[in-house]
Amino acid sequence: MEDDIRVGKNNLVVRKGRGFTFSVIGALSFLATLSFLTYAKGVAPTTIIDFRVVVMISCIPLVVGLVGFFRRPEKRDVINRLSAAYIAALFLLNVLLNIYFIILLWV
Repeated sequence: MEDDIRVGKNNLVVRKGRGFTFSVIGALSFLATLSFLTYAKGVAPTTIIDFRVVVMISCIPLVVGLVGFFRRPEKRDVINRLSAAYIAALFLLNVLLNIYFIILLWV
């Protein structure tokens, strides 16, 4: 963020701050999990995909996103750790969903 301010970038993090950005990330993680939960309750019985599994897997980035949402960190070292954890959670989500979909292809 400091580098963006120094070179004159006017992005969301610069305008609103890191705490706000982590709040947005947490809210979007919650909404993504909520949308999967909605599919699990409504659309899922007619599809081959068990959205309950998708909901469980989506809880991984949700937990990290909610930590950022409630903590709203401002210290750079905490932000770096939380950002790295969120990226790792998204990567794990991607890997696990791909494994799940590959398993569905074989069944």
